[in-house]
Amino acid sequence: MSLFNRRRAHAPTYPDPSAGGLDSVIWEVLCDIVTAVKAGTPDEFLEALNRFADRLSIQSQRLCGYYIYSLLKIRLQTMLGVAPNDAQLDAVASSARPRFRLFLPSEASSLEDVLRTPFGLQRSEIEGARYTFCAFAALGALLDDPARELEAMRPALDAWCAKGAATIRRVCEQLIP
Repeated sequence: MSLFNRRRAHAPTYPDPSAGGLDSVIWEVLCDIVTAVKAGTPDEFLEALNRFADRLSIQSQRLCGYYIYSLLKIRLQTMLGVAPNDAQLDAVASSARPRFRLFLPSEASSLEDVLRTPFGLQRSEIEGARYTFCAFAALGALLDDPARELEAMRPALDAWCAKGAATIRRVCEQLIP
């Protein structure tokens, strides 16, 4: 069965503009995928992506895309400062590329743009599921201890989602053409 034809039961819990609130199922799936990149094999990464497709509705997958986008930005800002430049992001991409390539070999040349996207510095657009999957692999390649580091980033993610709650919900609920 294709990733797009599976029945998905989980409907997302959207962040509240006044209090945040991350969806625990989406968070668990995201952590599973990122951990598979850091500690697993390409087969384990694929299995984690299959669980992503099995467990999450399209709206939940979109919300997960917001989470991973923000987490990648938070990680890069922690490593490089609030406004990293192209040279810094290229250096990070160069060091992360060997691990990233194990999981997404056909996307290895896109890593710089994946890392630049949260800062609006990308040279070419990477959108939708392609960006989300690349961001999973990039973040996994950048973390030393995913469980600890993801948990430490969670409050910043929660605050970021609360700030953009109305927009996030509107985009996630749009019908797929």
